[in-house]
Amino acid sequence: MDDLQAEADKVLAAGALGRSPVVHRLFEFLVERSRSEPAPKEMEVAEAVFGRTANFDVSQDSTVRVYVHRLRGKLDDYYRGPGRDEPMQLSIPKGEYRLVLAPADPAQAEAALRRRTLPPWVMPAVAILVALNVIVGGALWWTHNMSGFAFARHSPAWAEVIHDDRPMILVVGDYYIFGEADEHAEVIRMIREYTINSADDLAEYLMNNPELVGKYTDLDLHYLPTSIATALRNLMPLLAETPKERERIRVVSASQLTSDMIKRNNIIYVGYISGLGLLRDPVFAGSRFKIGETYDEIIDQTTAKTYHSQEGPKDTLKETRLDYGYFASFDGPEGNHIIVIAGTRDVAVMHTAEALSSRAGISEIKKKTKGKKPFEALYEVEALDRLNLRGKMLLLSERSGGDPWQRAAQPPMP
Repeated sequence: MDDLQAEADKVLAAGALGRSPVVHRLFEFLVERSRSEPAPKEMEVAEAVFGRTANFDVSQDSTVRVYVHRLRGKLDDYYRGPGRDEPMQLSIPKGEYRLVLAPADPAQAEAALRRRTLPPWVMPAVAILVALNVIVGGALWWTHNMSGFAFARHSPAWAEVIHDDRPMILVVGDYYIFGEADEHAEVIRMIREYTINSADDLAEYLMNNPELVGKYTDLDLHYLPTSIATALRNLMPLLAETPKERERIRVVSASQLTSDMIKRNNIIYVGYISGLGLLRDPVFAGSRFKIGETYDEIIDQTTAKTYHSQEGPKDTLKETRLDYGYFASFDGPEGNHIIVIAGTRDVAVMHTAEALSSRAGISEIKKKTKGKKPFEALYEVEALDRLNLRGKMLLLSERSGGDPWQRAAQPPMP
């Protein structure tokens, strides 16, 4: 193995390149090509590392130069830190796409030599100081980690759920899909129908439409919106900071939720408003809002204003769109507690979860609740191509009095 490859292996083993697979791929390509002549051109790097085609325009696309600059910086950082004592060092010459192995800078090498010839008492002293720093730093890290979400866990949004001994059920809003079969009973496509939300619903639908028997078939399949994964990433560290706390959390889909579960557990729902299932009637029975016919409309019954999500298929992704998130906190049927983190579409679900787990979002709730209980909030999110650009709380309001579990109101959902 030549010297350049040996040094490259040291850099990789030290983790100096971070976790980016693109940076690793670029480094390995340059290592291979730097062991032979000539050095690759920018076009070759673009094709081999970044999958660009022959019509790649180097004057319009700076991807190669950006990543080479990033790789050069990572090598510099490595040799200023963990690799500072290496007598030979890798670098990328300016304006070139190759690695060179050269002796370390003389001043840097002299400093490294002095470090290696320190008096014998220095290293034990340093070891003691390091040990003390580790102990103190570890204690500070533990304190910070254990109280990292204290600002949220003791807030009006979360305190009643977090500090209650009841089990916690995390409900994710799922959707039922069934299959359409051809004349050979082979499933040729999957169908999502808003009026059919379970195998029982499908069976009832087929009873009323016998001509479709054999064409529509139950596949026992459900799906989750992609935003739920991002939302849970933000929420789980808040809900369970210790293994013991994680043990009391059970995750179920909305289609699996039963009335008995709702009675005996604290419930946290995460997902689309249209996926609330058994929770939807009590949620909106006590709300100032109702849902429009398309499920993308939230109607404020106090002001008669309609908030319509602009997310969904469109001809262009270059324009910003508005989406709406909803949060509610209220008592369950038997002294337990219900929390709803929802949205009309993905961006709103993600933003609402982020707001409910961030210092700024929790601070805003503390400021605006002013003792209101139970309460709900509406968020507006401006998005571009499913990316949350900015969001804001439009209003926070006390939910109406009375028991939403006992009301015989008109169905709040279409």
